Amino acid sequence: MTGFMPLRLDEPVDRTPPYNAEAEQRLLGILLIENKAFRRIRFVRSEYFGNALHGRIFEAVERLIADGMDANPVTLKNLFDQDEALAATGGAQYLAKLVDGAVTISNAEDYGRVVVELAQRRSIIAALQDGLDSAYTDHRQSADEILTRLKTELTEIGRAARWTEPEWDACEDIDEIPPRHWLLGNIFCRRFVSSLIADGGVGKTAVRIAQLLALATGRPLTGEHVFQRSRVLYLSLEDDRDELRRRVRAAMLHHDVSAEEVRGWFFLTALGSSGWKLAITENGEHKTSVLQTRLVEMIQRRRIDVVSLDPFVKSHAVEENANNAIDFVAGILAEIATENDCAVDAPHHVNKGLPDPGNANRGRGASAFKDAGRLVYTLTPMSDDEAKLFDIGEDERRRLVRMDNAKVNIAPRPVGAKWFKLVGVPLGNRTDLYPIGDEVQTVEPWTPPDMWAGLSTETLNTILNELDRGLPNGRLFTNHAQAVDRAAWRVVQKSLPHLTDVQAREFIRTWVKNKVLCSVEYDDEVDRKTRKGLRVNNAKRPG
Repeated sequence: MTGFMPLRLDEPVDRTPPYNAEAEQRLLGILLIENKAFRRIRFVRSEYFGNALHGRIFEAVERLIADGMDANPVTLKNLFDQDEALAATGGAQYLAKLVDGAVTISNAEDYGRVVVELAQRRSIIAALQDGLDSAYTDHRQSADEILTRLKTELTEIGRAARWTEPEWDACEDIDEIPPRHWLLGNIFCRRFVSSLIADGGVGKTAVRIAQLLALATGRPLTGEHVFQRSRVLYLSLEDDRDELRRRVRAAMLHHDVSAEEVRGWFFLTALGSSGWKLAITENGEHKTSVLQTRLVEMIQRRRIDVVSLDPFVKSHAVEENANNAIDFVAGILAEIATENDCAVDAPHHVNKGLPDPGNANRGRGASAFKDAGRLVYTLTPMSDDEAKLFDIGEDERRRLVRMDNAKVNIAPRPVGAKWFKLVGVPLGNRTDLYPIGDEVQTVEPWTPPDMWAGLSTETLNTILNELDRGLPNGRLFTNHAQAVDRAAWRVVQKSLPHLTDVQAREFIRTWVKNKVLCSVEYDDEVDRKTRKGLRVNNAKRPG
């Protein structure tokens, strides 16, 4: 807006300040049934109640609990015997009505937040009305003075709105703690921000669409456990509508998902050409923008459980290398997740450089995004060394990608990488002009060959026995990369000739890592010097 608002001559609208009597009544009823629920709503104050009587009842409950007494309809009746306002509503019968209308203790926090939210709205209305009255009638104050006062009041209201979690005494924290609300494996969790970091063209979008489709169907399409079937919203900020449709259709065809199966569970929008952003920077100040409002509206209207904005870099218009700017955007994502009890995902590009599985620091731009994300993974192509280890040909290698835990800091790190295979899916959309039609990429889980599968304890111990004996001249085997005659991996390959050199070396590396083989010093009688070699730790032997 660059000018002044035009004067409106409409008739004023008579509006009643927002107030929810049912929420206040149910909150009070819960407190009267279960006093310990008060610990869950310490952010509520008596002055937040729109009904003054409800505020006095809440204050009385708070006072009784603080004095170590039970707060119930009987004890409250004694306090309110002379209260005309309570008598006018039915006295003790009204207190009993509050109890009858109560729901479970777990709802106390929800009703408490409704009470606080509406109190804040009434405060905003009062401040704006005061500013409006001053603008109309107070000619002693300049417009700048009115604006300054109004801005100060609104800032204070906003500050109070954010300060709804006062401290609590740990000794009183004895209620059962609810588990985190995981949705898919350790990938998506309500109230947390996730990300998948990868180079362009690796398969990041294909992986995410397949994972989200798993949630929408309730089926473990990607090999990860589905804790709860979830309503999904996928926002493509890069592809147009038709390209997004192709990607999703490929995943559905490959995983045999029908349109009816995802009706009401999987919602898509392509916003690449909209120009909408979560945040912008104007005159050096970071501000929320239209996408934040539209996104929250979609989440609430569709009752979304997990939302993915792909890619993160397209979701904002702030300086991507400035930590304070990216932290502002990350804060918006975290707030959306918390306020809407949903998981928020923002796949991200990496800086140029060599692939580095599990390194969240490779994320493009400022590190603030990586620091704010709680469930961060990387996606990298299979390397040449990994292909040699798994004895995979070059054509197959190019279709395999690994997903590594880069920063899962609210759950134990899963063992090893998770692998996916990129699969081309014909869409069957051939025309006279394009007789072949489209083939679009999706993913399926892939499990590396297990070199240890089918090996008996006897075979493994035979290899270890030979390693422990060493060479006939008294020298011990070694895992040194340049070793020739003392190379331990050759002993493995002698007993297991089907293994490649790389696989045999991996056997030794695994045993050293697991301390089945230990490096020790010994006297080499051939060269008359002290060397290091491998010995078997019998306590760690197989079997």
